[in-house]
Amino acid sequence: MKNVTHTYNNGFKPKTVTLKDNYTFYPLSFIYKFFNFITIFITKLLMIIPKLLIGFKVIGKENIKNIKKAVFISNHVHILDAFLIGTTLFPKRLYCTTLKSNLGFPIISKYFRLCGAVPIPTKLNHKKKFYKETMTTLLHNSILFYPEISLNPFCNRIREFDTGAFTIANKSNSLIVPIILTFHKPHGIYKLFRKKPLIHLNILKPYEVINKIKSKDEIYEIMTTYFLEKSDFFFNTNCSNS
Repeated sequence: MKNVTHTYNNGFKPKTVTLKDNYTFYPLSFIYKFFNFITIFITKLLMIIPKLLIGFKVIGKENIKNIKKAVFISNHVHILDAFLIGTTLFPKRLYCTTLKSNLGFPIISKYFRLCGAVPIPTKLNHKKKFYKETMTTLLHNSILFYPEISLNPFCNRIREFDTGAFTIANKSNSLIVPIILTFHKPHGIYKLFRKKPLIHLNILKPYEVINKIKSKDEIYEIMTTYFLEKSDFFFNTNCSNS
């Protein structure tokens, strides 16, 4: 998995994050799970207004009705997309991998952690621990990865994928569930106040990984085709792979 830094400027500069050698990437205790449930429940209530403002709609939730654990992947195109996905899948527990620097915002970072945020390490010894904990966590839980790695708001295409999520799915014998955020022209009352696209969250059928490279390429094509067929409003036409 690539080492990357922030490419999206949200106006705030995170503090440098240093992980201890015994850092727990995926909290699995009963106490954590209890507070995680409460935090996501409250977040789901808080997200009602933002979802209304962006014309949020979910398609394909029936595809994960019987899925207890999986590797979820998504395009990374909205500053709130992790919350959109996490609250949509609730009460299923979902850990979400994120840039380590996202834990450098004082109080809000503790909230991120309670929501299930898992920092992607940069040091070799931390990477080994991260990988080992990821394998253990996937025995009973789901994890969200962004194979595009970086956030690029309203990007008009599916960007190149890193192999990390596919390697992990292959090694852990986990299904991959593609999630695609698609963009749509404002209609009705949205025409009065929204210039950016409406956002729909599309959950595709689970995919069984046989070969990490072949699977990466196949899922990339599936997601690209779906995104282009379903989206009808391309707002950011100059987005890059970075």
